[in-house]
Amino acid sequence: KRESVPEYAKVAFQAAYATAVQAARASCRATVSYASVLDLQGVGIRSCAGDQHFSADGVIKLLACFEEDSDDLMKHGLLLVCDNWGVLHAPCAKSRCQLFMRGLVHLKVLLHDVESGAIIESSSGSLTGEPGGEAK
Repeated sequence: KRESVPEYAKVAFQAAYATAVQAARASCRATVSYASVLDLQGVGIRSCAGDQHFSADGVIKLLACFEEDSDDLMKHGLLLVCDNWGVLHAPCAKSRCQLFMRGLVHLKVLLHDVESGAIIESSSGSLTGEPGGEAK
Protein backbone atom coordinates (compact mmCIF):
# COMPACT_ATOMS: atom_id res chain seq x y z
CA LYS A 1 0.00 0.00 0.00
CA ARG A 2 1.31 3.43 -0.98
CA GLU A 3 1.52 6.18 1.58
CA SER A 4 -0.26 9.40 0.61
CA VAL A 5 1.69 12.59 0.07
CA PRO A 6 2.12 15.14 2.88
CA GLU A 7 -0.39 17.98 3.07
CA TYR A 8 2.03 20.59 1.67
CA ALA A 9 2.43 18.53 -1.54
CA LYS A 10 -1.19 17.50 -2.20
CA VAL A 11 -2.00 20.20 -4.79
CA ALA A 12 1.25 19.58 -6.70
CA PHE A 13 0.67 15.82 -6.57
CA GLN A 14 -2.87 16.17 -7.93
CA ALA A 15 -1.54 18.29 -10.81
CA ALA A 16 1.16 15.71 -11.65
CA TYR A 17 -1.22 12.77 -11.38
CA ALA A 18 -3.91 14.43 -13.53
CA THR A 19 -1.33 15.29 -16.20
CA ALA A 20 0.03 11.72 -16.23
CA VAL A 21 -3.47 10.22 -16.48
CA GLN A 22 -4.36 12.60 -19.31
CA ALA A 23 -1.15 11.64 -21.15
CA ALA A 24 -1.93 7.93 -20.68
CA ARG A 25 -5.44 8.38 -22.10
CA ALA A 26 -4.08 10.28 -25.10
CA SER A 27 -1.52 7.57 -25.81
CA CYS A 28 -2.40 4.67 -28.06
CA ARG A 29 0.14 2.45 -26.30
CA ALA A 30 -0.29 0.41 -23.14
CA THR A 31 2.73 1.95 -21.43
CA VAL A 32 3.32 3.95 -18.31
CA SER A 33 2.94 7.71 -18.70
CA TYR A 34 4.83 10.15 -16.53
CA ALA A 35 4.35 13.80 -15.69
CA SER A 36 6.41 16.27 -13.72
CA VAL A 37 5.39 19.20 -11.58
CA LEU A 38 7.54 22.03 -10.35
CA ASP A 39 5.99 24.04 -7.52
CA LEU A 40 8.14 27.09 -6.87
CA GLN A 41 7.53 29.49 -4.01
CA GLY A 42 5.93 32.65 -5.35
CA VAL A 43 5.76 31.29 -8.91
CA GLY A 44 3.14 28.58 -8.63
CA ILE A 45 2.72 25.13 -10.09
CA ARG A 46 3.82 24.18 -13.59
CA SER A 47 3.27 20.70 -15.00
CA CYS A 48 4.42 18.85 -18.09
CA ALA A 49 3.76 15.36 -19.45
CA GLY A 50 6.72 13.27 -20.45
CA ASP A 51 7.27 11.81 -23.88
CA GLN A 52 9.37 8.92 -25.08
CA HIS A 53 11.45 10.96 -27.53
CA PHE A 54 12.71 13.88 -25.49
CA SER A 55 12.13 13.63 -21.76
CA ALA A 56 10.39 10.50 -20.52
CA ASP A 57 9.40 12.13 -17.23
CA GLY A 58 8.80 15.67 -18.50
CA VAL A 59 11.40 17.37 -16.30
CA ILE A 60 13.56 18.63 -19.18
CA LYS A 61 10.55 20.08 -20.99
CA LEU A 62 9.44 21.66 -17.72
CA LEU A 63 12.84 23.29 -17.18
CA ALA A 64 12.74 24.63 -20.74
CA CYS A 65 9.85 26.88 -19.68
CA PHE A 66 12.33 28.94 -17.66
CA GLU A 67 15.15 31.16 -18.89
CA GLU A 68 18.61 29.65 -18.33
CA ASP A 69 19.44 32.20 -15.60
CA SER A 70 15.94 32.65 -14.19
CA ASP A 71 15.83 33.73 -10.55
CA ASP A 72 12.57 31.77 -10.24
CA LEU A 73 14.49 28.49 -10.42
CA MET A 74 16.57 29.48 -7.40
CA LYS A 75 13.51 29.73 -5.15
CA HIS A 76 12.41 27.07 -2.70
CA GLY A 77 10.48 24.44 -4.54
CA LEU A 78 9.08 20.97 -4.89
CA LEU A 79 9.69 18.66 -7.85
CA LEU A 80 7.42 15.65 -8.37
CA VAL A 81 7.55 12.95 -11.04
CA CYS A 82 4.35 10.91 -11.04
CA ASP A 83 3.06 8.07 -13.19
CA ASN A 84 -0.52 7.44 -14.25
CA TRP A 85 -1.04 5.12 -11.26
CA GLY A 86 -0.12 7.79 -8.74
CA VAL A 87 3.35 6.46 -7.91
CA LEU A 88 6.05 9.07 -7.31
CA HIS A 89 9.45 8.42 -8.91
CA ALA A 90 12.90 9.98 -8.93
CA PRO A 91 13.64 11.96 -12.09
CA CYS A 92 15.24 9.88 -14.87
CA ALA A 93 19.01 10.07 -15.48
CA LYS A 94 18.75 12.69 -18.28
CA SER A 95 16.59 14.86 -16.05
CA ARG A 96 18.91 14.52 -13.05
CA CYS A 97 21.80 15.56 -15.31
CA GLN A 98 19.87 18.68 -16.43
CA LEU A 99 19.03 19.56 -12.84
CA PHE A 100 22.71 19.28 -11.92
CA MET A 101 23.93 21.22 -14.99
CA ARG A 102 21.57 24.10 -14.19
CA GLY A 103 22.57 24.16 -10.53
CA LEU A 104 19.15 23.04 -9.31
CA VAL A 105 20.34 20.98 -6.38
CA HIS A 106 18.06 22.60 -3.78
CA LEU A 107 14.62 21.35 -4.85
CA LYS A 108 12.68 19.06 -2.54
CA VAL A 109 11.73 15.76 -4.25
CA LEU A 110 9.20 13.24 -2.97
CA LEU A 111 9.14 9.61 -4.11
CA HIS A 112 7.56 6.33 -3.11
CA ASP A 113 9.79 3.63 -1.66
CA VAL A 114 9.71 0.61 -3.97
CA GLU A 115 9.27 -1.96 -1.21
CA SER A 116 7.19 -0.26 1.47
CA GLY A 117 5.31 2.37 -0.53
CA ALA A 118 6.30 4.98 2.06
CA ILE A 119 6.97 8.55 0.97
CA ILE A 120 10.67 9.42 0.93
CA GLU A 121 11.70 13.07 1.07
CA SER A 122 14.90 13.77 -0.81
CA SER A 123 16.41 16.61 -2.81
CA SER A 124 17.42 17.10 -6.41
CA GLY A 125 20.99 17.53 -5.15
CA SER A 126 21.15 14.24 -3.28
CA LEU A 127 19.62 12.45 -6.29
CA THR A 128 22.42 13.83 -8.49
CA GLY A 129 25.08 12.92 -5.94
CA GLU A 130 25.84 16.55 -5.16
CA PRO A 131 27.51 16.95 -1.74
CA GLY A 132 25.41 19.26 0.39
CA GLY A 133 22.48 18.96 -2.01
CA GLU A 134 19.85 19.27 0.69
CA ALA A 135 16.45 20.80 0.03
CA LYS A 136 15.98 24.37 1.27
